[in-house]
Amino acid sequence: MREPIAGDLCASALRVANALNGAVSYRDLGDCITGVVGREVGASSVVLAVRGDLIVLDGAPAPDDVEAHARSLDALTLRWEHARTGWLAAPTVAILPLVTGGERMGTLVLGFDELVQPDRELVETLAAQVAITCVRINAYEGAVADRARAESAAAEHDRVLNHLAHELRNPLSPILTATQLMGLRAPETAVKERSTIERNVTRLIHLVDDLLEITRLAHGQLQLEREPMALSEAVARAVEIAKPYLAERGHTVNANVSPLLVVDIDREHLAHAIAQLVVNAAKYTEADCAIGVSAERRGDAITLQVADCGAGIPLEMLDTIFEPYVQGTYGQRRGLGIGLSIARGIAELHGGTLVAASDGPGRGSTFSLSLPRWQPKRVVDDLESVVGPSDRRILVVDDNQDAAWLLAEALGLLGHDVRISHDGAAALELARQWEPHIAFLDIGLPTLDGFQLCEAMRDLPHPPHCVAVTGYGGPRDRERSRTAGFVRHFTKPVDLRDVKDVIADFVQA
Repeated sequence: MREPIAGDLCASALRVANALNGAVSYRDLGDCITGVVGREVGASSVVLAVRGDLIVLDGAPAPDDVEAHARSLDALTLRWEHARTGWLAAPTVAILPLVTGGERMGTLVLGFDELVQPDRELVETLAAQVAITCVRINAYEGAVADRARAESAAAEHDRVLNHLAHELRNPLSPILTATQLMGLRAPETAVKERSTIERNVTRLIHLVDDLLEITRLAHGQLQLEREPMALSEAVARAVEIAKPYLAERGHTVNANVSPLLVVDIDREHLAHAIAQLVVNAAKYTEADCAIGVSAERRGDAITLQVADCGAGIPLEMLDTIFEPYVQGTYGQRRGLGIGLSIARGIAELHGGTLVAASDGPGRGSTFSLSLPRWQPKRVVDDLESVVGPSDRRILVVDDNQDAAWLLAEALGLLGHDVRISHDGAAALELARQWEPHIAFLDIGLPTLDGFQLCEAMRDLPHPPHCVAVTGYGGPRDRERSRTAGFVRHFTKPVDLRDVKDVIADFVQA
């Protein structure tokens, strides 16, 4: 056999290096060793052990104890042996410790037949490349394992948070409905007390929603359902959401947003973002102060501004206030510090921006939310027609007897014919006989859950409009609701005003 020339050695080293660069796992490395490496050095048999694991055993008999054999290889030192017999029967055997940075990664053993005169410098150089590849694979697999653990922990965190939200909403639902039912029965009685209960229950609901929202934003799980509409509609909804916070300190909102300013948005999510800005202004503004909300077209964008005359923002905090859990000025704790982070995240999902401006402490602040402008074919009117509910047959299905009874009582006072069921199978039979127009269904029901019940009701001769009323309000829950056939999805506690609106929609349809 001819002696390899320098050019051949460089070409072989380059081919091996290219092959090793593509290895991202020890399985890849094993294929590379038995293929490219073995072929380039002319080895007839290959054994590779890395940190006590036997990665490659090619051309050699399998040992009785694989782990013990791998460990024994890691104890061997560098040497070349001739006329070796035993477990690796080959005329020439190279034992090559894989060492890099003073750390031993494993052992590579190559066997050569009698016709081959291996170039020792090439073999040892390639062994060094294999050692470096082992380091890279260890780092890569460690990163993959760390990411898997992090994703598992995040999934568990989300599961616990969703379950907590469900458990919190369940008792809040009958509390809110009970106070609203008291108002229907005796409008002049305990007005202040009922208002206090309703305001604080609503704040708890918003707190739960905020915790879920910031988690979905952090994990990229927030999905938008966009449609062109007047920005004024989202502003009106935002002011409605912020009412409990505004009423607490006597704030008013002066909104000046033209219905001709139209954007392509998810109404509820953008309203939530704007509400966060209004609530933030209320928190840091003295009582009985007006908060200004205005909007204007600026080129291809529409910019909404929420301005207050409150505590202001120090210059060094103008951007950090959008980080999660960052508190407001002067170290005062006024909430969890996630509202502005949610607002910016939702703005960016819409392809927009959110920035803050202030002349300093005590001089108020202005938040500017810019969104891409949408040019409609016709003017969108932000005034919704109000349709009064007519007499409907309505079925309420919930295994929480308090929640079911209170919702049914409220619907009865609104003039509807209402029946209750606490069991999925019984509700299906009742719907088959009674033929309700609308069915408000809880999801966690015995015998048939809400998804199964809705699907079954779709097959009835006269299927009702099914509305989900549940403690679960995540994107996957809403997607399952749509798949099952629900026309609306409410998370508990449901506001009677929303119930009236959805009934009116069905009447109008």
